[in-house]
Amino acid sequence: MDKENWMKNVIACRPYCYGKFLGPNAYKHLAGLGITDLEWHFTPGKERAELDDLKSNGMKVVNACISMKLNNEQDVAAVVAELDTVASLGVRRCFASASASAETPKKDAYARLRKIGEEAAKRKIVIVIETHEPLGHNSKVIRETMTAVNLPSIRSNFDTANIYYYNHDVDGVKELAAIAEFVEGVHLKDTDGGYHSFNFPALGRGIVNFKRTFEILNGRGFHGPFTLEIEGTAGENISESETFERVGESILYLKKIGVMD
Repeated sequence: MDKENWMKNVIACRPYCYGKFLGPNAYKHLAGLGITDLEWHFTPGKERAELDDLKSNGMKVVNACISMKLNNEQDVAAVVAELDTVASLGVRRCFASASASAETPKKDAYARLRKIGEEAAKRKIVIVIETHEPLGHNSKVIRETMTAVNLPSIRSNFDTANIYYYNHDVDGVKELAAIAEFVEGVHLKDTDGGYHSFNFPALGRGIVNFKRTFEILNGRGFHGPFTLEIEGTAGENISESETFERVGESILYLKKIGVMD
């Protein structure tokens, strides 16, 4: 990857990477690794205080996590209220796992997602939909959803590990290439590649081809945010030092493959 590309990449971090050890020490650790951008799930009613606290620790929010159910019009109103809060904080990107019950027809879910997208556009917000069921778990479904909604304010958040978790016999690089035009957010997460296998180690310890991920997206002009997400292994119980070491190892891996300085 050429120097012109990696200098432009925005690398962020999802707080889950630090688990119960998230706090001033974690923020200092992140800053030492060259990371000051976060994907953050605000606590209702405490959004301004949390944002101020993050700023005091040298951090800023590039993605605000919001809830998104699409079962009825009340769900739509709830999302729009969250968008108002996010906009008031000056954050212009939202991450959401869009969900709908099995009884909700897809056409209705699409229509509600379109309404949300229209409201997001009014607030100059882009919402990226996670690689989750039922509206974004593989390239075929992502393309169907993006085509049905047909709004630049609703895009895909491609999760490099979830594409394996939710699907049998897939190639993550091919899946990404098939829908790269719709991607406006990425979770950098490694995996052992197993279907429904909760094994998400430090970057570079699994099967994800991160170098090609960056090449594909940089090639179409997307430079981030790419958000680090380390969920570990089901049932693990690791120390603070082990947690910090795993985050550090992941960032060093990104530097090693030439996608960040």
